[in-house]
Amino acid sequence: MKNIPRKILWLGMSLTLVIPSLILFFVFGLRLSADFTEGSLLSFRLTEKPETHQEQVRETLLSFAPAKEEEKITTVDLKQATDGTFIARLRRLSPENSEALLSHLKKNHGNYELKELRDISPFYAKTFRTKAINAVLAASVVILLYITFAFRKVSRGISSWKLGLSAVISLLQNVIIVVGLFVMLGVL
Repeated sequence: MKNIPRKILWLGMSLTLVIPSLILFFVFGLRLSADFTEGSLLSFRLTEKPETHQEQVRETLLSFAPAKEEEKITTVDLKQATDGTFIARLRRLSPENSEALLSHLKKNHGNYELKELRDISPFYAKTFRTKAINAVLAASVVILLYITFAFRKVSRGISSWKLGLSAVISLLQNVIIVVGLFVMLGVL
C-alpha cells in the first residue's frame, strides 16, 4: 500500500461503497430468486384480456382458496414484463392446487398462455444456495493459489501470497458492492 499514490482517496471511495452495501444487506436482506427459495414460480401471458393490470392479477392470485389442508396464499411477488407476461412467485403449492390455481386464473381473466409453472422444493433450494456459496469460496481459493504461484518470482518487498490475498479481497469487495446494488434495487 505504501507504493500506491492517493491510497487514502481510493480506500475512502471503496469504503463509501462497501459500508452502505453491507448496511443495506443486513437491514433489508437479499431477495433471492425462486431457485434459492422454496415455492412455486408461475409465468403466463393473458391472451383474452391483455389490458389487465398487475394489481388485478395479484388480487386474483390472493383470492384463490386452495383445496385440502393447505393454507391460503398470503403473499405474491408479481412482476409484469414489457411483453405483458406476468411472473408470480408464491408459496409452494401441491400439484392439485397448482392446477386449481390455473383454473381460477382462467375463470377470472380468460384464456392465457402458460409459459412456465415450476415447483422448487426446500431440498433443491438449500442445495442450490450451498453450491453457490461453495463456488464463491472455491473460486477465491483458486485465485489466491494461482496468483501466489504466478507471481512467486516477481515480487520485490511483498510476498506473492499477499498479492493473491489482495486480489481476493478486491474480488470480494466487488461482490459486496454488486450485492448491495441488488438489495437496493429489490427494495425500490
